[in-house]
Amino acid sequence: MPARLARGRGAHAEGAERVNAVVSQTFLRRTAILAGVLAVAAIVSVVISETMPSPAAPAIDVPLRSSLASLPESLGDWTRATGPDGAPIVDARWSFDGFETCFGTDVHLHRRIARDGRSVTLQVGYHSGKTLRTVQCTPEGCWAAGGMRLVSPASLVTLSSGLEVMLVEFAGPERGRTLSAYTFILDGKHRAERDTPGRATRWWTQIQLDGDFPPEDAATARESFLADVEDLMPLVVSELQNTCLPLPVEAVPTA
Repeated sequence: MPARLARGRGAHAEGAERVNAVVSQTFLRRTAILAGVLAVAAIVSVVISETMPSPAAPAIDVPLRSSLASLPESLGDWTRATGPDGAPIVDARWSFDGFETCFGTDVHLHRRIARDGRSVTLQVGYHSGKTLRTVQCTPEGCWAAGGMRLVSPASLVTLSSGLEVMLVEFAGPERGRTLSAYTFILDGKHRAERDTPGRATRWWTQIQLDGDFPPEDAATARESFLADVEDLMPLVVSELQNTCLPLPVEAVPTA
């Protein structure tokens, strides 16, 4: 059923400095975990892609209309996050052997976005042509492999806008909480759960938001994160479809 949650801006702003310090430390630890499982993710991606049935003809590479990096730095009230020195945090780039990554593609975006003292990580991977049948990691695989403990298995959540996402929760460092919401678009059609690309599939993308919460906020982490997802995910999906993804695309549900 639709998630009906208040945005709670006042609560987000309170104690922003404390939360940002803890979240920054958690982000760095999770970044190290992610780097540690890149090799495993690449091997899994290769094995799975090689065992999938081959299409009737080679997959056609469908280019983006513009790069994922061209996604606006400001989306609604959200904007690119800044580091402790006040400088904007640049988009991260991950690579393994120059190509295979945790994303399963070298066409990806990894950006920190903030609002009212809260920040989330946006990850987008685009697959077409030679990467059409590679596998992009979901948190259930990557984070568990990195030693994090699953708190709530992935479950389907329908946002108040009607957009569907998968939500999963892990216990992070020092028993804080790390949550993720992700969704997919295959040939312009929205899907909350990943499907194996069919013979007619031309392209697909995975869109993911991750949020870290300190131990003292663990009890309210799910509610706070969903409030962020309610506001930000439709904006991200809409902007990607308006500026980056190939046409035609399905209209994004709006509240």
